[in-house]
Amino acid sequence: AVVARELTKLHEELLRGRLSELASALGPERRRGEIVLLVAGAADEPAVADETPVAERVAALEAEGLSRMDAIKRVAKERGLPKRDIYREVTGS
Repeated sequence: AVVARELTKLHEELLRGRLSELASALGPERRRGEIVLLVAGAADEPAVADETPVAERVAALEAEGLSRMDAIKRVAKERGLPKRDIYREVTGS
């Protein structure tokens, strides 16, 4: 995180660190004036690639009771692909 105090002024200050560290570093006397707080988001966990062939994954979902179209939609969503691509691969058309 970054705390930016008094930007564009004579006493401009930038503090970087963990939020807990910044809270400790900013005593009550330094919490006055204009303050901007920048916080980085949590890192995304890398997705685990599904190595199962598309047709097999669709068939497995159908075996679980999903309709073919619902299975195709789910596989498309899981893999981040357009439904039409999954449909073409499964039906061959």
